[in-house]
Amino acid sequence: MATGIVSTAALLLGYGALSVALLAVALAAYLTLLLLFLLRLARFPQAFARDLQDPAKAFGFLTFVAGSEVLAARLALSGYVGGALPVAAAGAAAWLAGGYGIPALLILRGTKPAEASSLNGVWFLWVVATQSLVAALSTLATRLPAWLPAVVPLALVLWSFAALLYVLLATGVLGRLFLLPVRAGDLAPPYWILMGATAVSVLAGARLLDASGGRLPAALVDLVGGGSFLLWSFGSWWIPLLLLFGLWRHGPGGLALGYEPGLWSMVFPLGMYATASLALARALGLPFLSAVGKAFFWVALAAWLAVFAGMAASGRRRVAA
Repeated sequence: MATGIVSTAALLLGYGALSVALLAVALAAYLTLLLLFLLRLARFPQAFARDLQDPAKAFGFLTFVAGSEVLAARLALSGYVGGALPVAAAGAAAWLAGGYGIPALLILRGTKPAEASSLNGVWFLWVVATQSLVAALSTLATRLPAWLPAVVPLALVLWSFAALLYVLLATGVLGRLFLLPVRAGDLAPPYWILMGATAVSVLAGARLLDASGGRLPAALVDLVGGGSFLLWSFGSWWIPLLLLFGLWRHGPGGLALGYEPGLWSMVFPLGMYATASLALARALGLPFLSAVGKAFFWVALAAWLAVFAGMAASGRRRVAA
């Protein structure tokens, strides 16, 4: 997810060699993680089933959908439609299974946790996965014009559902943060997905506007365009607050700052915010969004390099031990 979207931002800004290098890393990571996922499913099915029924973790499985669709959209942007289609199809199948199966499991389970901490940033992956699917479908449809009459209405429905879902989830999460005690360990990096979910919704809206080409009534075009800008603004508001959360979490008396896999959930929103700003600038003709996107690309790239270096150092220490 993180590497694919930073690669996309680099492509939009004209950094072709960098974008291709990041795409190669993303493809290698995607295949590696898919293999590890299947191995875990085969070797530890009970742990897999427990995680699927854990409200604090279950929506994390939808990272497969988001990763697949981000990668598919990136491949399609470079014209690799044949490679993008099976990846997008795998993500879409996983969205159907997880987008309905996970909520059904959590709603119908017999015993439910009393801790409100189960409602956390991971839940926003439901939004991220859905909007990533919208972005990939819209991008692919612009390269397969015969798809446009079917894809545009479907993408519009999915975008609208996910935008409303974000509002509902954000209400619950903000209510929890305001009204219940918060510990340093609670504000883990996945809370950055609150911002990432707005950013991917903006990107999906911009790609949908590009694909619509007069196929939507003006009122719906205004809804998607205006709604995307509202979500961009709300996501922008989140960034300073999330930075304050991080300073408090790792400040005096807080947790030690070191590599953890969850840090990639900070890189993805930063890269998505940059990409979404660039895409919306083009869709709505707002130059200041383009300037923001260019600036945040370098922030996202710096974050990617830092987290990748931390991951490599952590891996070396584990091998040495």
